Amino acid sequence: MKRRRYSLGDAEHPSRKLAIEVLSEFEDLLAEHGLRVPSSDRVGRRDEACLYGDVYYDLEDRVTELVEVFRKRTVRRRRAGSSSLYHTHHGFIGTDVTR
Repeated sequence: MKRRRYSLGDAEHPSRKLAIEVLSEFEDLLAEHGLRVPSSDRVGRRDEACLYGDVYYDLEDRVTELVEVFRKRTVRRRRAGSSSLYHTHHGFIGTDVTR
């Protein structure tokens, strides 16, 4: 069975799905603290999300791009035969200590 290829902008792309999950965690955290990120898209409804409108979508795009960069690096390093994690200011990521 052939795997379907999704464009990075598609909600079904694995990197975008992960970004949406990450943003959901931030939404929960903001809601726990009663915080809402300001947005010019807000209209004042009580049910507006903590991350809303263009602010949400801009952050979703940024996180998606970041996830995709790390995914590509990991794939490239695995193909090169690396198997150990390395540490950066983002924590343990990748699969190579030599970079």
